[in-house]
This record gives sequence, structure tokens and C-alpha cells, in this order.
Amino acid sequence: IYVYTFIFNLDPVLNGLAMLLAKVLMAVTSPIVGFISDRRPLISKLGARRSYIFIGGICLIISFSLIYVPFSFIDISDQLALFVYEAFFTGIFNISYNFVATPYQAMLPEISEPEERSEISIYENLFNGVGGGIGTVLSFLLPLIAENYNLFIVLINSFSALSALIFGLLVLFIKEGRRI
Repeated sequence: IYVYTFIFNLDPVLNGLAMLLAKVLMAVTSPIVGFISDRRPLISKLGARRSYIFIGGICLIISFSLIYVPFSFIDISDQLALFVYEAFFTGIFNISYNFVATPYQAMLPEISEPEERSEISIYENLFNGVGGGIGTVLSFLLPLIAENYNLFIVLINSFSALSALIFGLLVLFIKEGRRI
């Protein structure tokens, strides 16, 4: 919201509408991704859940980076084009997030024994909380970081690279089981 309103000068109403459309798209696609990932892998060699995490992770990383560089593709003084660009890439980002998060959560019974699930869930929630906290702090620091737009882009791309590493490790090392 901050970047599109204060850096790219998108009308705040259009900015909010773009974010709203992306969240509605996320809400609609979440159960669809869950339903499909329960039945068919995207890449059979990776397995049902890991294939969605792999493809979703790639799309998530690319869309996250592209959200912040509309000037590379469109005239950012055109409010309609900027709105469509933001809505499209935040929509892709949210759908991609579903491709990662939904199968990841559904994978828990397939990679653990019942007595381990509480502890694993604690770790999931701990790291979600830490990530959310870091994201919140960075959001409040965004006006300071975004003053130097080159630094901002470096940080966005660094975060994307870190995400690629983490998704890659997840896909490589977590083995899905057959039990449910």
C-alpha cells in the first residue's frame, strides 16, 4: 500500500481496490488449490504436496519482485495501467501463496506421526510469528528504506533469493509419506 500510494502515486482508492481484488482472489482459490493438491501432483516426481510448493514458490518469488518494478513495464503515470499492474501481480502473488501454504499445511499428517504434530505445529507457528513480526517491523521502516529506492529493490530481491533457498530446501529434503 505504501509503495504504490507514496512512491508510485497511485490513487489510494485504486490501490486499496487492487489489494482487495487480490485478497478476494486468494480467498476463492485457496479451497480450490487444497482440493486439487489432495488429488493430483503438478510434477509427479516431486509428489503431490512438494510439486505445488515448488511451482508456487517460483511464482511467489517472481511475482513478489515484479510487484515493485512497474516502471520497467508500464508508464506509472497512467493510473489505470498502474492499478491493473498492481492488481495482476498482487493477485498472482496471493494465488502463489496459496500454492505454497495450503499444501505445506496439508503435508503435516503425511510427514509426521500423530504424537509429533503438536511440536511441529508449535515450530510452524513460532516461525510464522517471527516472520510476521519481522514483516511488521520492516513495514514500519519502509518509508525510511524506500527513500533509497535502489536499496529497497536490493532488499526485495535479497528476500526473494532467501525465499528461493528456503523453498528449495523444503522441496529437496522433506519427504512425503503415504499415510494420512
